[in-house]
Amino acid sequence: RSSNRRNAPFLVKQVRIFYLRSTPAASCSLQQVTSCLCIVLTLGCSSTSFAGMSAAPRGLAENGSARQAPAGNLIDGLPDPWTPRKDIVPSKERPEGHWATPRGRTPLQQHLDYFDLNKDGYIYPWETFWALRYLKFAWEPFNSIIAFWVTVIFHAAFAWPSQGSWLPNPLFPIVTKNASNLVYHAGTETLDEHGYFLPAKFEAIWERYDRSGHGRLSLLDVIALIREKSNFRDPFGTLFTAFQWLLTWFLFRDDSSLLRKADVRGLYDGTAFYRLADRTGNPWYGMAARRDAVNKHHMG
Repeated sequence: RSSNRRNAPFLVKQVRIFYLRSTPAASCSLQQVTSCLCIVLTLGCSSTSFAGMSAAPRGLAENGSARQAPAGNLIDGLPDPWTPRKDIVPSKERPEGHWATPRGRTPLQQHLDYFDLNKDGYIYPWETFWALRYLKFAWEPFNSIIAFWVTVIFHAAFAWPSQGSWLPNPLFPIVTKNASNLVYHAGTETLDEHGYFLPAKFEAIWERYDRSGHGRLSLLDVIALIREKSNFRDPFGTLFTAFQWLLTWFLFRDDSSLLRKADVRGLYDGTAFYRLADRTGNPWYGMAARRDAVNKHHMG
């Protein structure tokens, strides 16, 4: 605010100079008045802040831009946060990623592997349906109804792009080896074009939207994220971002209706799905089943 007081005489002086040079007569036109107002707004926006405005939001610099660390910078023990991770999903709390993560598979492939019940690299709609039922959206029959429609949306959107062929497969499978074809650059952009994980982008979510500072997002925090990531020139990306974040909060919220950072991190490598299956009474497809599948099929 003090900077605005110092800039105020300068703004008035600039307007007076423009007015005297452009107005030969005592009267002024609407165009000249508009030009004066444009000067005030332009010069005022270039100052540090307007009087009465609050400080920059958490996670943003004073000029409103996102704080970005250099590529080699450490984020609380997380080395090279701007370097894409090919087969692990690290965070400040778990810089080495999850110990059960299969090496040699991208984070996006690890995410999709949960829905591949027999781990053969092809996810068919009936596999997705049962994998979603294990997460238990609600009591039956609503659980099955929700799982069915999520399956329809999932395969309608991603089956054909993953097949690597112009001729669609009538069974609508999702081919995990072509997972990079499914990357859509919208929302938080935590995955690059290869499906690799970007730790700095992930940490930026919590720096910007975690108001509590304890690694948890409330529903209001999630809504704020969706609003700021919305792009009305990209309606599909906006709807996809809103759908995935609201569904994530609904499924993984804790008893306090908060979404934990550990669960969001676990979505990228799939471990959060298996843990949730354990908690919902489906241990045959929990973390133990994941470890057995990784060993049996030599994933990674």
